[in-house]
Amino acid sequence: EVRKKCGRRVSVTLWDERYTSKEAASRIAAEAMARNKRIPTASDLEAQLDADAACIILEHYYKDFGKDAEEMVLGDKELEEKCDILYKEHLKRLEEERREAMEMREKGRNARREMIARARALEEQQSGTQIGGKKKKKKKRKK
Repeated sequence: EVRKKCGRRVSVTLWDERYTSKEAASRIAAEAMARNKRIPTASDLEAQLDADAACIILEHYYKDFGKDAEEMVLGDKELEEKCDILYKEHLKRLEEERREAMEMREKGRNARREMIARARALEEQQSGTQIGGKKKKKKKRKK
């Protein structure tokens, strides 16, 4: 899936993630105790636990400079070529979506410009048809 989205420029590395959720839970509990807060239950931690576990995995990876990492190699040329084709299709789709978004923004910008031009023309037309062509004066406030 990564190769389909990112192509060959991104390498996929496998890393042991065992016990990271437990470590994340204990870190969260220790932080709560240090701040004199209630220790969260497992149901309270769903999203935060996964995010903290991911951070722990990265910490371990960076600490060891990835020396225990196992780089994933497809090995199957046919599968690799298929992934490259899917990646190129993905890039084309992204470019088309970007182009469509730019066109929609440009259409919106042009519509706003036309609306402003119509409003100015209408104001000029109305100011020319006013009796005496006088504008209302602002009242001065007394201090």
